[in-house]
Amino acid sequence: MSFSEDASGPNLRSTADLLISVAEAATPQNLSEACGAALAHITGSGVVGIYLVVAGRPQLLGSTNVPMGLLGEYRSGLGVSDPYLERLSEAPDVLDGPGFYGTHGWRRSRSYELLRGWGLCSNMCGPLLHEGEVAGVLYTATDRDDRPYTARMKQDMALLCRAASVALPRLLPTVGQTEPDLRLPQRQAEVAILVRQGLSNKAVARELGLSEHTVKEYVAILCRRFSVRNRTQLGALIAQAGSFAPRHPDA
Repeated sequence: MSFSEDASGPNLRSTADLLISVAEAATPQNLSEACGAALAHITGSGVVGIYLVVAGRPQLLGSTNVPMGLLGEYRSGLGVSDPYLERLSEAPDVLDGPGFYGTHGWRRSRSYELLRGWGLCSNMCGPLLHEGEVAGVLYTATDRDDRPYTARMKQDMALLCRAASVALPRLLPTVGQTEPDLRLPQRQAEVAILVRQGLSNKAVARELGLSEHTVKEYVAILCRRFSVRNRTQLGALIAQAGSFAPRHPDA
């Protein structure tokens, strides 16, 4: 059941709780997980990718239920010149694949080819606004070819994007902050990349074959290096910073 279908009783309470959780998110991981729960409620799919828009290019802030390989292919391919972002900069509204490309054009688009390669069949996105400008974009996708995004789902997606926009300022780097030196030692670069993708310390440890305590130490080192107070500020800063160039293996 979507946000709009029943504005009374238990459904109203669950809708309010979902939107409040999104608006109150304090970390990129919290935001992506809260948006995932809301999108599962709206569309039946909790796939989420949240990007900041930096100089017209997407920089991953956090994700939930998205294959890491898909994120990598998007970053090196379609993300270099994403037509969705170009349209959002002109008219910040919710877009879906078939609606954007047209029914026939959609199945010939690069977006469709990317999704199909990872078992998905359609996507939808909406703008995240900061001070009246498009500062980010919220993506979702589904593997249900028999359930296209409806007008009601798009309306609910717009509400979700408004809630996420409330949380966004807490996750943005400090205005005027200088760009950090990204030439990191190899292990620090690997940790930074996974933090940028919204993974918890436990998940980072599992991905890299390290202890959670060791990952926590690397995060502390990165916080000191980039002059931020905590993991939340670190995740927001490196989400905008771009790619990391390993300098040499850690001793």
